[in-house]
Amino acid sequence: MATEIEPKIETSARTEPAWKPYRLTVDQFLAMIDAGIFPHDAHVELLGGVLIQMMTKGDSHDYSLDAVAQALRALTPTGWILREDKSLQLNSRSRPEPDVAIVRGPR
Repeated sequence: MATEIEPKIETSARTEPAWKPYRLTVDQFLAMIDAGIFPHDAHVELLGGVLIQMMTKGDSHDYSLDAVAQALRALTPTGWILREDKSLQLNSRSRPEPDVAIVRGPR
């Protein structure tokens, strides 16, 4: 009867991965867009320097977005702006496109 030998797994030592992702800056991301690197129908955003493919939006999403925006618009204080589906630069490596954001004004 043959027995399988379990591989010994070292749990006490931590090792660095053999590779590290190259993280883009917002300036690099915008230059890629301007250069036409992404197809016209590509929906990507930059989060922490990583390109993320955005979800496909449909009727349910659009209806929900409209309902949320309408409710938030009534609560948005003077001097702040409600933005829908617009990109927002958070730092040098993140430019997400939130469904809804309330940002400090002016426009």
